[in-house]
Amino acid sequence: MIKIDLPSRTIGIAFKHPKVHRVLERGDGHGDIVETVERRCSVCEVFEIDGAGNPTLISKGVVHCHFLDSFKRETGRKKALASALTKCSMNKWERRRIWDAYHNRGAETTMNQLTVALEKALSEGDASTVS
Repeated sequence: MIKIDLPSRTIGIAFKHPKVHRVLERGDGHGDIVETVERRCSVCEVFEIDGAGNPTLISKGVVHCHFLDSFKRETGRKKALASALTKCSMNKWERRRIWDAYHNRGAETTMNQLTVALEKALSEGDASTVS
């Protein structure tokens, strides 16, 4: 879950990518062909987190991938987040902070890894090994 601290509240967003099955019927009404197609979807849930850390669902966005298209998690996450944000009552500034947190979700982890690598290299006396 991605947590975003806003001045008035704390928001959390979480993503899932379940497989769903859909039954397709084709034909002219006599001897129809029935086919089950596996589809992927992306679900984004937006939570408001209270002071005790308990999440309350405030919005949910679901988008389905067409069965002829290739499924891409990143595309699904963006569309599901956009869908969820249109369904909840947030101002433009709050929505902007959520999009910023989404786009920078891996930056903090990368910085932590670089900091650990740099500290290790400096303790060993060779800072040129950090890449």
